[in-house]
Amino acid sequence: AFNAIASLLFIFFFIYAFNERAKIFLRHDTISSFCAGKNSWGNRFLLSFTCIVGVNMLCLHVEEYNSRPDEQSLLFWIEIACIFPLPLVGMCYTRGKNYDERDIIAEEILIDRAAANAGKNESGSGIATAVRQQLEISSLPSAKARSYSVEMENEFVDCGFVMFPITWSEKIHDIAAGIFYAGLSITNMIFTSNLVRDTKAFAKAPVLSASLFTASLINVILLMSFIVVNKVQMGCLDKKTKTLRVFSFVLECVCGALVIIVATLNSMKRNKNITWIN
Repeated sequence: AFNAIASLLFIFFFIYAFNERAKIFLRHDTISSFCAGKNSWGNRFLLSFTCIVGVNMLCLHVEEYNSRPDEQSLLFWIEIACIFPLPLVGMCYTRGKNYDERDIIAEEILIDRAAANAGKNESGSGIATAVRQQLEISSLPSAKARSYSVEMENEFVDCGFVMFPITWSEKIHDIAAGIFYAGLSITNMIFTSNLVRDTKAFAKAPVLSASLFTASLINVILLMSFIVVNKVQMGCLDKKTKTLRVFSFVLECVCGALVIIVATLNSMKRNKNITWIN
């Protein structure tokens, strides 16, 4: 039941992300940035999804433990430690992005004027904001016929009874996400590698074992690619391109799906009470 709910949520999220793809092109390079609005559908999705997936994976591991209580495995407890912080990824939202659609329009006007003035081309979000503030809203295209998209960065996390700086929330979010992504990617790789090397275990389900190992390897490669693109390459660029932004967003989505699916199947394969998977 939990798997079905999580799968439906993930499908709904992809539909929602596809419908809002213009926002991703312009300013979002991670799921957390896209879901940063504290009153948005995306924020509710991330909270629900991380809680449901975290509880489901912990329940699967409890069932796995009950099926072989006499066996002690350090890898099992490491996986538990990596899964446990997952709900914190949804609970602790991030700063998000400052965005005003009028800045984009003002920047286009500025570029057009600069091009008309013998190539005096100046652009940038700061200049665009200044231009937009100087322009009358009524002078912008179709200003009376539409409402403009405006998003503000989160400065505090409001828990009702207490508020704390968004920087604290971002640190908890990043640490929890890093433990989950990196930790489970490593444990998945270790388990599937041992599975492929063990000739008896491999012979029971060669196709599934090979598929799990391949998926684990692809996940590690994609995770390293995401780190390079999002943390290194984009961090060194003053102006991020749409291609890099979308590439980073898609890499994180695919890595998340792979690490959850592989870890779930690995736990089911280790469960002695589940015979059909072997």
